[in-house]
Amino acid sequence: MGYRHVIDPATGDNLLDATGALVRDSGPDPAIVLNMRVARGSWWANPDIGNRLAEIRLLDDEAVTRAEDAVHEALDYLVESGEIESLGVEAVAVEPGDAIKLRGRTWTATSSGLVVRVWFNEGEARRLAWEQFVRVG
Repeated sequence: MGYRHVIDPATGDNLLDATGALVRDSGPDPAIVLNMRVARGSWWANPDIGNRLAEIRLLDDEAVTRAEDAVHEALDYLVESGEIESLGVEAVAVEPGDAIKLRGRTWTATSSGLVVRVWFNEGEARRLAWEQFVRVG
């Protein structure tokens, strides 16, 4: 696989090294971060990049399934290309007042939404690649 610019998952900015050069990575992480931070069709360089999580408007019985499908739509090409062996997605509905744990921190939800987690397998290693709270409604 080729090299990709590394994107800071928290800010969406390209990471720079001490000399000011763009940090590059040959693994799947930069592709996962880009696809999870961008709405599908909104990136100028490729309209197939991104996800459709922002299109989920109601936290109904189908919201979890729609969220998981949206993430698979955005990232399954990494499995198809052989870049990763498998992709796992978990979405959990959250109501105001529920406790949310993401990135080792716990807080109380102030709005309805979905907690979305993405992981992948490379050989025997399973790595958490992305955690996000998606506001719905």
